[in-house]
Amino acid sequence: MRWIYIGFVLLVLLGACGSGDANDAAAGELAGTSWRLTAINGQAALPDAAVTLQFDAARASGSGGCNQYSGAYSRSGTSLSIEQVTSTLMACAQPILDQESAYFNALNAVTSYQLSGDQLELFTGGAQPALVFSR
Repeated sequence: MRWIYIGFVLLVLLGACGSGDANDAAAGELAGTSWRLTAINGQAALPDAAVTLQFDAARASGSGGCNQYSGAYSRSGTSLSIEQVTSTLMACAQPILDQESAYFNALNAVTSYQLSGDQLELFTGGAQPALVFSR
């Protein structure tokens, strides 16, 4: 009976060690990650416009689907801001430019994020993510 009790206590202790959220484990490590947009404002991203986001130590960059962009980012916990986003000015089909404009607007308004496995969600203050990415 004593061994069962000790085994139970060890099981509880080991479970407590691993009970942290996926965000806790990742601790918001964004530097060195690359993402592809899958949804914007609750709608599927256009399949023919690859929108990407890469984080290095201090900058976020990628493709808006038509134009390349870059901006400084800062984070603290799950708070995130992406600022001073600049992009090239190439012309593309109107649906791609419309999505890119919405993407850049959302990117500039990001206030927080949630990282869960191979999915990154960026929030602009609402309960639903404005931008959803996958690896």
